[in-house]
Amino acid sequence: MKNMIDIQVVFKGNIRPSVPTPDHLRHYQFSFLDQIKPSYFMPFVLFYSKEAQTNIHTKEQRRDTIKKSLSEALTHFYPLAGQVKRMLYVDCNDEGAYYVEAEAKFQLSEILQNLNLHDMSEFLPLEVNDTKGLPLMVQVTFIDCGGMAIGVGLHHQVADALSFNMFLNSWSALARGQTDFKTPIFGGSKLFPPQDMSTNALSSTRYVHYTKANKIV
Repeated sequence: MKNMIDIQVVFKGNIRPSVPTPDHLRHYQFSFLDQIKPSYFMPFVLFYSKEAQTNIHTKEQRRDTIKKSLSEALTHFYPLAGQVKRMLYVDCNDEGAYYVEAEAKFQLSEILQNLNLHDMSEFLPLEVNDTKGLPLMVQVTFIDCGGMAIGVGLHHQVADALSFNMFLNSWSALARGQTDFKTPIFGGSKLFPPQDMSTNALSSTRYVHYTKANKIV
């Protein structure tokens, strides 16, 4: 199949939380379960047809809504706007999520009807192995036909798949003007305190903590 991907980046920057993170929340400590998770990015690409965007008619309106709601979502999910430090904690410094806008010269139907998974990385702002401590990255691609793609990458040590889903649902609710969603609780390090990750310490604590996890479940 001929490669139909023709995407041009038009903006690179950061989206900061709409409200500054309080000083007492500036250090988000990883739990023991976070420490032993594989260190990689979870990528996700969402496609929207022109017809699905019934309440937002222009590209400028869509752009403003996405950026504003992302900023509001980062206030609730404040570790996603910081920097991962040595795989131990997140410095919640409000530097913001890495955000890219792009324009695409093709029809959305062409991509969906001839889906090529190797092309999906074009809808992400960075290679998943080149994220340099970012908890979150987002790319919004406006397509010629009026459709849109939103590519999101989330650091697996900062959040698991369930948390990823919670973030996406909260962000979309804010974009629709809703505020009655459940906000996250960042308490994993209290349930599963971080451990010394040296070889000897890890071998002596792994069984104990997994036993506690099974009892909680």
